[in-house]
Amino acid sequence: MKIINYSELGSAITILFPSMVALYFIKTTNKLNVNIASFGVILHCPFSFALHLYKAFSNDHYIRTKLYKLDVIFIHIHAILTGISWALKIQKYELFYHIFCIFNLIFADPIKNPGIKNKIDILTAIGVLKSSFGIFYKNYVYWCICILFWINALVIHNKKIAGRLSSSIMHILLVIPQFLMLSTLI
Repeated sequence: MKIINYSELGSAITILFPSMVALYFIKTTNKLNVNIASFGVILHCPFSFALHLYKAFSNDHYIRTKLYKLDVIFIHIHAILTGISWALKIQKYELFYHIFCIFNLIFADPIKNPGIKNKIDILTAIGVLKSSFGIFYKNYVYWCICILFWINALVIHNKKIAGRLSSSIMHILLVIPQFLMLSTLI
């Protein structure tokens, strides 16, 4: 029997925070582009929540890897929807990039090659940055703040700077860029 991993329970709870921001914007605005971007966050949330909840109560690497892949796939889908939200049209190159990343992820085997997770993290970060360019054109200061928060979140998560709390801290740091992105879309 596995002992409950309370830091993973915390990560499951804190991944809800960016979606709470998205729900706030859905309720307080009535704009299609805000709803599309918000839907991306909300769509990703159950997969990340499930991954952290599973890690809190179990340690089967096969199921954990499947949940990890779904988590990252839906980060890419979130990024695609964010990219669409800026001009309400599909960004072809961005779409191709994310499809490439998703296929790369599907065929990757983090169990046999744990180092592949760093590559997956970097490709995901590039995709998130690409989908954020709409902020750059509308509010450069907000974009710079988002970049700073994303870089800090990625470094804390990737390098495990805060140990077992790294994922929870990353999720909390994602609230500010989420708020700024959705604010920029109004």
